[in-house]
Amino acid sequence: METFKTIWVDKETWFDNIQRRCALLVGLGPNWDSEDSPSIDAELIKRVEKLMREVVDLIDTDLPDPSIYPVPGGDIQIEIDTEKEHLEFTFFDSSCIYLLQRDRYTNEMEAEEIQQDVTIIADLIKNLGEVQKHAIVPALTGDSQ
Repeated sequence: METFKTIWVDKETWFDNIQRRCALLVGLGPNWDSEDSPSIDAELIKRVEKLMREVVDLIDTDLPDPSIYPVPGGDIQIEIDTEKEHLEFTFFDSSCIYLLQRDRYTNEMEAEEIQQDVTIIADLIKNLGEVQKHAIVPALTGDSQ
């Protein structure tokens, strides 16, 4: 199994990281990947930032630090990882969001298109953190249940 350590950040730092990393996408011109991909549309970047601001406003705990990547075709992918689980949200120009979840222990994957609903996205991210924090608290406190 791969070794991975989750970096937890407070929700304001999380959103600042989203904004900072999205700003890097603005500078990508056409053919940024040498495969003729279009540049990332500024409106898509604004939509992702707005949606993530609404998501983070629904969360009251620390979050796993996100990664943001451009996707060939002009789309944006946000990846959120913990030691146990991997989430990918791919945002398309068409307002559709594609979700991929992978359990790091079993390697089971689920993929589906999800609604652009901040509650759904916030719950997925919160559950990712809750499962992980619940799993590591006994080990940190020395409790054996």
